[in-house]
Amino acid sequence: MSLFPNRHSVRNRLLVSMSSSDFDLVASRLDPVELPMGGIVEEAGEHVDHVVFVESGIGSRIVVGNGNAQTEGGHIGREGMTGRSVILASPIASERIQMQVAGKGLRIQSDLLLDAMSESDTLRRLMLRYVQASQVQSEHTLLAATSYSVEQRLARWLLMYNDRVDGDQFPVTHELLAKMLNVRRAGITTGMHMLQGNHAIRSTRGIVQVLNRDILIGMAGGSYGIPERDYEIREVPGLKKKP
Repeated sequence: MSLFPNRHSVRNRLLVSMSSSDFDLVASRLDPVELPMGGIVEEAGEHVDHVVFVESGIGSRIVVGNGNAQTEGGHIGREGMTGRSVILASPIASERIQMQVAGKGLRIQSDLLLDAMSESDTLRRLMLRYVQASQVQSEHTLLAATSYSVEQRLARWLLMYNDRVDGDQFPVTHELLAKMLNVRRAGITTGMHMLQGNHAIRSTRGIVQVLNRDILIGMAGGSYGIPERDYEIREVPGLKKKP
């Protein structure tokens, strides 16, 4: 690339949190990349050639099964990166990462990132701590799916989206929610009405606005918060909004 990103221009929290020497190791190998809505950044079972540090937008970590079976395992925004399998020394993706909100990223070839990690123990530890923190999010997504109501899961999902966007308004449809939460659209409609009735959100024409995070957190019923706090526990840069 012609110009390396500098610490004052990047928005990805992992990049910003790196030491000067670690940032220089990685920055010289980064290229900007567009992340269009619906774009697949990684595909389960396929080779991962690049790792993307997300600067803006939101991607879904999607678990893909046989046939058309799929469910969302977590979100990724500017707090994170793709390529979890690469960090764990596997070149094959275990999940699909698909953009739900368009954005931008900074991309590095997988082998170049591994080279940088081999040169810096502090960089390697940061990457591993991030993978662990993102795994905690996936585990709690599974817990929410098996132990909480549709309304509580909806509240959690919207809070996680709200964490990763600027402001409190973002695009989301009932169809997307039904697909990502793996529930019927009728259940999504009922749940959204409950959240609106409690003045936690406003939803109109595919746009959701968070009106009161405290109410929304309460309606999540404990399904939200532990993974978000886990970023701090593991000394990984977390999200802009606090649970």
